[in-house]
Amino acid sequence: MTIDFKKDILPHAVGIALFYAIVGIYFSPVVFENQVIFQGDILKWEGSAKETMDFREATGEEALWTNSMFGGMPAYFISMDFPGDITNALVSILSLGLPHPVNGLFFGMVGMYILLLSFRVRPIFAILGSVAFAFNTYNLLSLAAGHNAKIWAECLIPLIILGIHLAFEKRES
Repeated sequence: MTIDFKKDILPHAVGIALFYAIVGIYFSPVVFENQVIFQGDILKWEGSAKETMDFREATGEEALWTNSMFGGMPAYFISMDFPGDITNALVSILSLGLPHPVNGLFFGMVGMYILLLSFRVRPIFAILGSVAFAFNTYNLLSLAAGHNAKIWAECLIPLIILGIHLAFEKRES
């Protein structure tokens, strides 16, 4: 099996580079100037998590309970660091170092691109579909509101569908 660089690798490399460039240009203040998107729900979360974060900073231990929300509740619902958690490092590698929360949109474009390719969509249309998927109005409004977990959940859906598609695809030998 020979690999034709121009046909087999170049369109995909261009697609990934284009996704990175689109996110980098559209969110250039976040990516290049270390600015932060004002997200109302994240600001509210910081207020509710302040007690647990202050306790973590003062003692080096995790607070298991907080009195700052609803008259008391388990702290893992609000803010808790788990030792040995490598997910942030893994996400940083997979999103090529793009900052949170815009890295979810890049990841969504890549996931949708792979899904569309698995359905044998031509790369140029897969690129266009992936950009449309990630930069839909719902995602941009959710990003402005601070619904980052919702964006990540939506952007992981193409990979879940890809797994289902590959599991049930009948391959002829």
